[in-house]
Amino acid sequence: MGGQADEIRRFLKENYRDTLGLEAAIQLGVRALSVTQNKTLTEKDLEVAVLDRTKERRKFRRIPPEALAQLLRAGG
Repeated sequence: MGGQADEIRRFLKENYRDTLGLEAAIQLGVRALSVTQNKTLTEKDLEVAVLDRTKERRKFRRIPPEALAQLLRAGG
């Protein structure tokens, strides 16, 4: 997040909702990071992972680039 951390935090604070699903949460994250960029971020620019707290033990999993591309396209 670098020097733009405050701006990104502010964007997330204004737009995040606890009810967001995975697709919407990823799209929001990309929008937040894009706030300070001069380009649209794609799956090639990102590394995304999920921490599933509903599992008996916390489980961390990466979202593969192909799946991430689909999630980003779904948001148009």
